[in-house]
Order: sequence, then structure tokens, then C-alpha cells
Amino acid sequence: MKYLICLFVLSLGISLHAQNILTAEQAAQKTGEAVTLTGTVVEVFPAVPNPGQPLYVNIDRPYPFNPIVITIHPTSVKTFDIYKYLEKEVLISGTVGWYNSESMERNLPRIQINNSSQIQLANPLPDGVEMAMKNLNEK
Repeated sequence: MKYLICLFVLSLGISLHAQNILTAEQAAQKTGEAVTLTGTVVEVFPAVPNPGQPLYVNIDRPYPFNPIVITIHPTSVKTFDIYKYLEKEVLISGTVGWYNSESMERNLPRIQINNSSQIQLANPLPDGVEMAMKNLNEK
């Protein structure tokens, strides 16, 4: 009986956790709220080719079809390698705000990444497996 209760509580916890993870489209509808979204990083590019400018990360679809803008604050750009997430499914946490740009014809919902703890692989491989796969692909 204790086993069934533990299993129920565990499954309830997993279910509740899964409900808090949103797609990029769903997260875009949550302006002003703290969210965790999941999606595939399809593009990473600088605003302009100058140091001190933010990086833009597009999730699931490239610009201009991206449902939400992910920006990496200029002071955070050097603290981690965002390019290692390219073409991988990630989890991104932050508060959804608005991105206003004179060069864009539309305002987009945005999450700003200020530190590396806000982004992680959605399905990380066990230690050593990713390196082994990389080595196989290089041969």
C-alpha cells in the first residue's frame, strides 16, 4: 500500500512539473509571468557585430517567424557558450516581457537571459555520452 501511495505522489509531482513547462507559443501568451519554456534552438545571432550587444536566440522557428524572442544580456554573453545549444532542445526560464525594436515591424514577447542557469538542455545525456558521440561524429 505504501508503494502505491509513493508511486501516486511521484506521478502527481511529475505531472505537475510537466504542466509548468510551456511551448514557445504558449510562453508568448504569458506576458508578465515567470515561465519555463521548451523548444529547439534554431538560430543564435548578435544584434550587430559589436561587442557589448545582446545575442538573439530563436526557438523552434527562425526570424521572422519566431513566436518569442530570447535575448542574452551583453554582460552574460561571455559567461557561457550559447552556441552549444544550437539545434538542441532546451529549457529556458525567465519572465516574459516585451521586446520593442525600431527595426522590427512588430513587438514580440521576450525572455532575457541574464545568467547561464536560465538555460539548460531539456534531455541531457549522461556524463561522457555526449563526448563519445561527438568523437564518433568526427571520425
